[in-house]
Amino acid sequence: MSRQSRGSVSKDKDKDKGNDESGEAWLCVGCKKEFKESSSRMLECERCESHHCSKCIKLTDSEYDLLNSRKDLHWYCNKCESKVFKSIHLDKEIEQKLEVFWAKVEDRLLQINQEFEYEKQVTQTKIQAVEVVLKDLREDMNNVKAAVDKQLVQKDRELKELSTKVNEIIEGEEGEWTEVVKKQVSKSLELVSDNIEVVQNNIHQTRAEADEQRDRENRRNNVILYNVTESSGSRAEERNKDDATFSLQLFNSLQVGVSEEDLVRVFRLGKWDDPNRPSTASRPLMVQFASYSVKNLVMESLYKLKNVDQKFRGINIGHDMTPKERSECKKLVSEAKQKEADDSSGEYIYRVRGYPGKMRIVQLKARRSTLVKRP
Repeated sequence: MSRQSRGSVSKDKDKDKGNDESGEAWLCVGCKKEFKESSSRMLECERCESHHCSKCIKLTDSEYDLLNSRKDLHWYCNKCESKVFKSIHLDKEIEQKLEVFWAKVEDRLLQINQEFEYEKQVTQTKIQAVEVVLKDLREDMNNVKAAVDKQLVQKDRELKELSTKVNEIIEGEEGEWTEVVKKQVSKSLELVSDNIEVVQNNIHQTRAEADEQRDRENRRNNVILYNVTESSGSRAEERNKDDATFSLQLFNSLQVGVSEEDLVRVFRLGKWDDPNRPSTASRPLMVQFASYSVKNLVMESLYKLKNVDQKFRGINIGHDMTPKERSECKKLVSEAKQKEADDSSGEYIYRVRGYPGKMRIVQLKARRSTLVKRP
């Protein structure tokens, strides 16, 4: 209850007298009676500030005195009491929702911080890799420069020796000397040309490695979906939207928890109207994720594909590899098939596993159904 007393009895008679002469009066809402004396037992609602006499609200003298003596007790009229309780309950609900909201915010901030730290670590690794490549390039350049300088010093010494021999040649043999000089100069130029070619090859190789590294980084967050049926939409935007929706449904069937914000791009590889493409063939579907951590979760959950809905059966998910990585993968697959063909026991199968650039052939125990099929 909430209240403000208007009628506490004062021991100061002069004060009571002054209050009586002031002409202030309080109207009881219940009985419509005016109370002017300061000793009147009145209560004021703390919400609507209406006044009520103790008789109308059926309040005993002891209860009235208790309300006046306790500052931690509040009084509301009947009309305001339900509204106050409703406000209290609403405040509690708001506090609970705020607690849930801030918990979600803190979890999201923690997740963002973890992703930032991960990307920071990845970036530092990239920088270190580039620094190693640059260091190797500088060392190669210095080695080539030192080799060229050494050759030039040696050829300069040889030219000086040849120049000394000129003075010893008989005047009638000038033509023979000219031929000798031409041969020595040609030989020196050939050596210098070979050294320059070595430098150029090193530069081309370093550029190729840098281009390969950049291509890998551009593809590291991508996956490719195979055997996904083409959308029948008439417009490219409609077909692309259907592909994005299907991709989200597929990833969520793996219980990964991918949202629209995690997808940067979803598009088909190849032309829609390619005349060389069979009508029943579906173009591969490229999916680019916003972070490598989401892609990694998808790739680690591929074993769940065997338990997904029927519409997702037969779909394969693979890495987006560079041409060099695809060539290495094909070579390993060919070697794995050859190992399996050479294994006369039929107890093992050979598969290629691992991430692009780190793939390897692993030996697995063949299942019973596989053993039956082998001749």
